[in-house]
Amino acid sequence: MRFHDAARTAILIFAMILLSNAQAQTETGLTAQQLSDNIFVLFGEGGNVGVSTGPDGTFIIDDQYVGSGDAIRAAIATFSDQPIRYVINTHWHYDHNGSNEHFGKAGSLIIAHDNMRERMASGGYLSAVDRNIPPASVEALPVITFGDTMTLHLNGDAVYLLHVSSSHTDGDSVI
Repeated sequence: MRFHDAARTAILIFAMILLSNAQAQTETGLTAQQLSDNIFVLFGEGGNVGVSTGPDGTFIIDDQYVGSGDAIRAAIATFSDQPIRYVINTHWHYDHNGSNEHFGKAGSLIIAHDNMRERMASGGYLSAVDRNIPPASVEALPVITFGDTMTLHLNGDAVYLLHVSSSHTDGDSVI
């Protein structure tokens, strides 16, 4: 897939998120919105959570704050009984990967850009909120990393992970 095709696909998914009106508030406080037969998005505090369900299990994109894991799992249980096999992180800020440890301990494989793993392993200062982020636990770290691109073939879809250099962080990825 060429970059322009991937960009068009990302724009289409973003438009679907904005235009779809099939939202349902779950008991977890998260709002689930169905985008297609097997693709959903969860809205709540922190970054949104992308969800794909199907015969290969469930994978999620980002997992919000520490302590959000149970709520994410419960929200997904309202539309899928598949285990969460993979967690894909878009960058190292704690509102996008805070529940990595929860999912890592539960057996999910965590996937992210090489730089994201380095930032999580070493911790660092986050100037936007004037906060030092401590190094992540071993269970929270991505176990599969990539450089520029990666393709996953899950639930009948090709999932493209593209590193975006010089972006919000040096480990940002577009999925």
